[in-house]
Amino acid sequence: MRFVYDNSAENVRNPNHPPQRVKGGNRAVDEMAHLWLQVLPKQSGGSDPRALIQEAMARHNLQKNPEDFEAQYNLAALLQMRGQLNESIGHFLQALRIRPGDAIANNALGAALLASGRVSESIPPLATALKARPDYFDA
Repeated sequence: MRFVYDNSAENVRNPNHPPQRVKGGNRAVDEMAHLWLQVLPKQSGGSDPRALIQEAMARHNLQKNPEDFEAQYNLAALLQMRGQLNESIGHFLQALRIRPGDAIANNALGAALLASGRVSESIPPLATALKARPDYFDA
């Protein structure tokens, strides 16, 4: 893998003609970028170590901002995958409190409720998912 930054006049995608001094930063006008690589050792058997990192990141984000829909949803989906359905359902409910009409989150909540044997409770979120996005295949 090779990354090259070309700030020359020959670069047709350079927005500055003539080229200007490159500044690093997080603003849209800054030219440089941050590249992060995360490397994990290959493990045989066992669970995927990325799940631990994803869980830690989601929990950290929720400590900073409990209203973070993506963190609530991602943590709920991870817990659902592990079979921790009650905690998963709680986080799906929190996500839907933030974004009530989200078809994917409603569908996932319905699936978690079904998996935990709460069939009658699963019907409203599944119906909401289907109503929100009739073309959503999983709903």
